[in-house]
Amino acid sequence: MRIKEIAVESLQSSMVAAKDVLDPNGRVLLAAGRLITPDLRLALQRYGIAKVYVQQQGRENQRLARVEPLVSGAARIRLMRKVRRVFRAFAAESSELDMKQLQELSYAVADELVRRSHLLLVLDDLSYVTNYLYAHSVQVGLISMALGLALGLSRQEMAILGMGGFLHDLGKLTVPVHVLNKEGKFNREEFLQIQEHAAAGYRLLRKEQDLDTRVMLIALQHHERYDGSGYPWAITGGNMHRLAAIVAVADVYDALTTDRIYRKRLSIREAMAIIGSGEGRLFAPEAVQALKKLVIPYGLGETVNLSDGRRGVVAMLNSTNWALPVVRIADGWLDLLEETQVRIVHTEPGG
Repeated sequence: MRIKEIAVESLQSSMVAAKDVLDPNGRVLLAAGRLITPDLRLALQRYGIAKVYVQQQGRENQRLARVEPLVSGAARIRLMRKVRRVFRAFAAESSELDMKQLQELSYAVADELVRRSHLLLVLDDLSYVTNYLYAHSVQVGLISMALGLALGLSRQEMAILGMGGFLHDLGKLTVPVHVLNKEGKFNREEFLQIQEHAAAGYRLLRKEQDLDTRVMLIALQHHERYDGSGYPWAITGGNMHRLAAIVAVADVYDALTTDRIYRKRLSIREAMAIIGSGEGRLFAPEAVQALKKLVIPYGLGETVNLSDGRRGVVAMLNSTNWALPVVRIADGWLDLLEETQVRIVHTEPGG
């Protein structure tokens, strides 16, 4: 990693601070490893900070013909089983509840993610309908940890994100099953029951003396929104815990890209358009920017139509720009990273 000094007015949202920036009283305005956001840039300008050191990642491109899932299938199954046991222990008010194993799994996953050279999100072909609550909880935990890594968070913070994601919907144990599985729109009473799950999850987790407080706050705040339009407290982004704001984005992303009883999943691009439109309004900008780093706009094997009228299949991904893949066409290969005059204009239906 290289470090470069750059003027504050030239900072971009995709940049990451390389050194702590202090105010005149020695307090940290911008911590090393944190993603630059428009709000942070304005704060730096208000304090008269002229320049900031940012990280410059190496630009050596790699072509990927295969994308690994966030964790192996075996690891996902272990997580599913443990999350299910924890949920059921809470439901039964069991004295045999043991959070330690789930915490150990969280640290193990954090270590696995850190070792990966590339961390990407793809649509998993998983059956979520039957075990949606557990599968969704696991997936939100994994996505949250990946976002934490993209933001340069510590191993401990990544593990807390994992625990918070795995347990963020624990309060749904208090919601009647017929409401959770309802296919149509909720009436007012049902919607209030759904909203109550965030506070209910917090109350359940608060009984665990050895559990990190941040895990409880994630359960409480994962439906809060940056502009104060969320629940249960309708707090704004500045009052929302940073880790909860990250889990909030992971929660929405997985919900949008997963098959549900009442609708089919959206494509990655459709989901990202929805989340992107809420950046700085519904969702924390740094979390949305981190998600954009992890999401592959065009999946391997996806059929695409090009701006010059040709049609092809995405064969490889370029690591320096996931949106410019290598496309296999009728008469050979086309690397969109090099062929700058050609772009993907749309994909085949179902892509």
